[in-house]
Amino acid sequence: GSRLCMRLQAVSLADQAVLWPAGSALFVWVLMALHLRSRWLATLGIWQILAALPISWLLYALFVPMTAAISTLAFFVLVGIGADDLFVFMSAWQLERFDPAPDEGADAGGGGEEAGGESSGGGGEDRKGTPPPGGRRQREPRSEAEHVEAALARAGPALLTTSLTTALSFWALALTPLPVVSSLGIFAGLSVAIDYALTLTLWPCLVILHERHPPRRAAAAAVSFALSWLCSS
Repeated sequence: GSRLCMRLQAVSLADQAVLWPAGSALFVWVLMALHLRSRWLATLGIWQILAALPISWLLYALFVPMTAAISTLAFFVLVGIGADDLFVFMSAWQLERFDPAPDEGADAGGGGEEAGGESSGGGGEDRKGTPPPGGRRQREPRSEAEHVEAALARAGPALLTTSLTTALSFWALALTPLPVVSSLGIFAGLSVAIDYALTLTLWPCLVILHERHPPRRAAAAAVSFALSWLCSS
């Protein structure tokens, strides 16, 4: 009887250990889909965030011999911070698409009416459904590399500041004498750092992939891209 009760309790705890992370990831996915106005882009975002976990576990196992179960709590931190980083980058991505070019500053007065006219018609909204900011005209077409470079230049300082301060805060827990808390701090800080690196490298590629391919063919393209990226790494 006691063994059966212990097994049932273990199964209940295991179910909770799976349901809580899955529920939090689903909740963040819904928020990302609403904010980004794209379920497919939100799916790519969750995939990129979760990709930081196995890389962090690998690096963590190489340098830290002990692994504590409490380290799995870093998952909840990573999902929230990772989504925030993606929001910052996508905001910069859209601003760099619609901000006036430096040599167009003199035309800002007349450009406001033109932009307003476009937004009231059918062309004021890009194909992703994001309306241009008020009083701004859409930039001239430029290469994807230039767009990524401009977006990273705009969002990079904010991403670096938030990720660095969060990672250092967790790494400070490594100084505590409690091994359980110390391992949590090391792993959580490492996860934040890896997610920051993926936001600067992998996420721009996924955004370009999303814009190049319509949703019907995006799944096959994402699988092909993921396989090529894993093989190259």
